[in-house]
Amino acid sequence: MSTEPPPPENEQLAAPPSVETAITTPPATPSSQPPTQAARPGFWRRLARAARPLLAEILLIGAVYAGLRAWQLRTVAHDMIPELDGISVEGSPLSLAQKRGEPVLVYFWADWCSACKLQQPVVDGLMQGHTVITVAAHSGDMQAVTETLRARGLSWPTIADRDGKLADAFGVKAFPTSFFIDREGRISSAEVGYTTGPGMRLRLWWAGR
Repeated sequence: MSTEPPPPENEQLAAPPSVETAITTPPATPSSQPPTQAARPGFWRRLARAARPLLAEILLIGAVYAGLRAWQLRTVAHDMIPELDGISVEGSPLSLAQKRGEPVLVYFWADWCSACKLQQPVVDGLMQGHTVITVAAHSGDMQAVTETLRARGLSWPTIADRDGKLADAFGVKAFPTSFFIDREGRISSAEVGYTTGPGMRLRLWWAGR
């Protein structure tokens, strides 16, 4: 019976690598890409610096617009509405008192006003489903206003304000000017200049709420 001699004391048997370790622990390799987190702060800082001039311009334009709008509205009537009573170009009585109980758009325009021509399709569309009274200020007598409406294909309930007395009573200094009247006959809001169709409908809805 033979026996093998024990291994020398300075020799140690190396354990085979664990299969799990070999699979789950890949060798470390140097990364060629910089850390994503390190790049983000620089990107946002650059974006903020680039956006500052644009933001400043937007704020400046907004401030100018707000100031101009406040200046244009400084003279218009508020809350209590002046009397609006006259004869339409069709020859029938036309007054705001007749419309009490429903929201009304009172629209001041002039035949020489270019912005009024842009607003014209919007106002014409509101005639379907909304109560609208228009006032043609400084645009001639009843016959002249009738001819203007006919030439533009419009059938608006309109009062000819030849001398601008109605416009003065409402504090209108620029055209077009729109007044949105609530069910109690008070001014809910007013706008000077071009107003979009959705904007006008929203104001009429608010006046009739």
